[in-house]
Amino acid sequence: MGPIRQLVAAVVLTGSLAGCAAGLHDETSKERSTPYVGSAGAGGLKVRDVAVILPVGGDSTPAVSTGGPSPSPSPSPGDNGQTQGSLTLVIVNDGTAPDDITGIQVGNDGAVTPTDPNASGTVDPGHSLIFGAQASSVANEPANDLSISGLSSPLVPGTTVKVTVTFQNAGQIVVQAPVLTAPLS
Repeated sequence: MGPIRQLVAAVVLTGSLAGCAAGLHDETSKERSTPYVGSAGAGGLKVRDVAVILPVGGDSTPAVSTGGPSPSPSPSPGDNGQTQGSLTLVIVNDGTAPDDITGIQVGNDGAVTPTDPNASGTVDPGHSLIFGAQASSVANEPANDLSISGLSSPLVPGTTVKVTVTFQNAGQIVVQAPVLTAPLS
């Protein structure tokens, strides 16, 4: 094979490979990568395994019931139908004093409320609090879920969102949490 043919073959091969991710509608620019869960800490308090779970349907608009099982990832008596998702997280207190959660916010305007009005926001030393759809291991007991509402813009699967957990003593802990879709059961 002569030098001109080798050059032409190299140009054709390079040109075809370069076009793989070029253009307005290429697939590679649509891919998003996020950490599986977010974690952060302040002093003896650790906020771990933080994730925002969207309702089945994949966006943060309120789910519409079709008469079957609730499409919410964490259905509970406290869900008022305005849920844009749920928040899962684990809070570990490795310190020497208890601390109380005074507030949780998703993004800049998302309110987070426990779906069980009796849920405790106190984490004692040497203990942890688990919030999420599978937090309760006792049959017929509501899970310790956190419902997200009031977001001004929809959450997008595959991205991250700021979650701020405020404690009475430790102050604010900010975590970038991945936005995930609820698994189909």
